[in-house]
Amino acid sequence: MKETSVYSRVISCIMIVTCIPKAALAFSSSIQHKRMEPSLLMGTRLHTPPFMLMRPRNNLGRVNAPLCSTFSDKNNEEEAEEKFPEITYIDYDDPNYVVDQGLVDGEEMFAGGESDEETLEKWREERRAANDEFQFETYYRSIQSNGAEYRGEWTTYGSTTFIPESGFDRNENGGYPGIVMAKRVKKVISAAMRVLKDEGAERRCDQDVIVHEEFEITSEKGEETLKKTRDTDIDGGFGRHNDDEDGEDGSSSRTPILERYAPSEMRAFDFRGEQGNMCVGNAYTICNTIKLDELSENNDDHDGPFSEMRAEVGINGENVRMRVKFEYQILSDEEKTKKRPDLHLSTMTVCRERKGEWPSSSRDVELFGPPGARGGLYDPPPTGGEEQSNLYMWMDVEGGATIGFPYMITQDPDAFQHDGGLGHSWVLSLDWTPGKNRYQADRKFAGGEKIKGLKTFEVSEVEALESDKWRPKNGPEDMRQ
Repeated sequence: MKETSVYSRVISCIMIVTCIPKAALAFSSSIQHKRMEPSLLMGTRLHTPPFMLMRPRNNLGRVNAPLCSTFSDKNNEEEAEEKFPEITYIDYDDPNYVVDQGLVDGEEMFAGGESDEETLEKWREERRAANDEFQFETYYRSIQSNGAEYRGEWTTYGSTTFIPESGFDRNENGGYPGIVMAKRVKKVISAAMRVLKDEGAERRCDQDVIVHEEFEITSEKGEETLKKTRDTDIDGGFGRHNDDEDGEDGSSSRTPILERYAPSEMRAFDFRGEQGNMCVGNAYTICNTIKLDELSENNDDHDGPFSEMRAEVGINGENVRMRVKFEYQILSDEEKTKKRPDLHLSTMTVCRERKGEWPSSSRDVELFGPPGARGGLYDPPPTGGEEQSNLYMWMDVEGGATIGFPYMITQDPDAFQHDGGLGHSWVLSLDWTPGKNRYQADRKFAGGEKIKGLKTFEVSEVEALESDKWRPKNGPEDMRQ
């Protein structure tokens, strides 16, 4: 991909925010990027200390070693082993190195031989099931804080693609839609509950499901949890205390949010990859879809085409978290007559949340500070050839975060075959610094009918003060497999 200069375009429309097309993730010629090759499903990346890495365990889970790196020079490897004895070093140039893709220890000895394929598949399934359990338990314990309640402020942005009354002219904006910020910031209480579903299941994680609940505070006057916030923080985070006309009697109104970005009942099996759910370290991604030819949710068949896709990417800090919800839809019901209609960005919601209490603008600078990650995305991912890259945009938001996303996703598996030869896939990115470390989470998914599933979920972690020093330099690439 050719390097281009970063540029911005201020869109003139009521409450339309500044959004920079990338050709969506446009890069300055002074910023170089690290080459990374693809992992099967997920992982994080490491270049050299002080980077942290949870390397994929069999490309599906986290390795037990706290740090991991690669060295092609034997002298450097030996020196590093002395300096960092707790680190596991892997030489990917070693011809004897085997990437484990679901195999059990020692199975590579049988691969290619006259082994019992049925036995091998049984071993693989046992390994996959163990990873399902690891992902399920990690998601509930680390990402959802064992069911703790999060309170936050949600800012929703709408695409003018679905707001014809905005009068926004895409032709005057290079074909890019406008991004309109809602006037009202929602106050929302969120939690994930672990519910017993099948007491007779053999494994503990198969007995339970995770149920997500989110409630919008539609009348704040009687909401007990907001009283202290009103007394101590006049701005209330974003300054939107919505003393609604309803609820004059002091009653609290908690309205369930029905749009789901995860399965209604999340099982351990839902972390296989094709379902689109995964967690790595303190980051995660989830997905939910609606089939094009039916109104019911997509259960065990995870291939499209779809009429709607909702995906979420989130990063947890210490008692705070930021997550971004992306909603894509077909343009109209008439589009259902097409075999594989395009999906267009409808809304994008930025959720700024604190565990157990409401966030405050005077305290939570990491949530409400100046907009934009320093220098844009830390490690801009590949976005295809020129034609596909022109479908991407990136946006700086309060809290020092930058978001990268396509405003349109094609469901045609043959799209962009002529466009640069980089492969047809998509990516949703979030770059945020919740403390001393900076994180970037990339949800990468295949094109065509496989858009629900994960190609990879990649997370970068680097000390915030050192991020410019260690910024990848070899251009946008996928992670090493």
